[in-house]
Amino acid sequence: MAMRQIIRAAIKKFGALPPPENAAKTQRPNTFPTYEKAKDILDKDVGKNKPKLDYGAGLGRSGDLGFDTYEPFPVKFNPTFTDREKIPDNSYEGVTNLNVLNVVPPETRDSIVKDIGRILSPDGTAVITTRGRDVLDAKGVLGPEDMSIITSADTYQKGFTQKELREYLEETLGDGFEVSSIKLGPAGAKIKKLPSSSLGALPKDTD
Repeated sequence: MAMRQIIRAAIKKFGALPPPENAAKTQRPNTFPTYEKAKDILDKDVGKNKPKLDYGAGLGRSGDLGFDTYEPFPVKFNPTFTDREKIPDNSYEGVTNLNVLNVVPPETRDSIVKDIGRILSPDGTAVITTRGRDVLDAKGVLGPEDMSIITSADTYQKGFTQKELREYLEETLGDGFEVSSIKLGPAGAKIKKLPSSSLGALPKDTD
């Protein structure tokens, strides 16, 4: 049985996971040093003055570094985008997605990754980080995925290893992208969109 089928069966057994909007509860103000490191990586890869987007901007701190921002559930800031469908295809040479994939349900996670692939311009680079086994330190009940938990605050957390994150991104994006592990957070990866990539259609939300 494929992993996604296993996940869906577990969700059916244990009940629905917290909705994606509950991820707003996990937003923290102490992420600026990670943004600075991610920006350094992007500056070296695509250039300091190239347009960059923070996808899942949390509290909007990345705006202080010159990023455009996408945040569907903003708190006390005005992001560049609140609707992902307004972000043009192939429009950003640099994208960050920091500790976002670990706080959303699996199918939302898939949609985010495909959307980042759509938004990246050819030869563009994305930096993605997630939490790791530390998510299990939270109070709550174990979730349906390996290294996952539904917290007492009704949020979802799924930790990744470096290898797991890299392989997940490779599988989800498919041909046209190069994925490599980086040392940033418990699990970090860098995505390079190849000039030959055909990914461009907006990924549809799934139930």
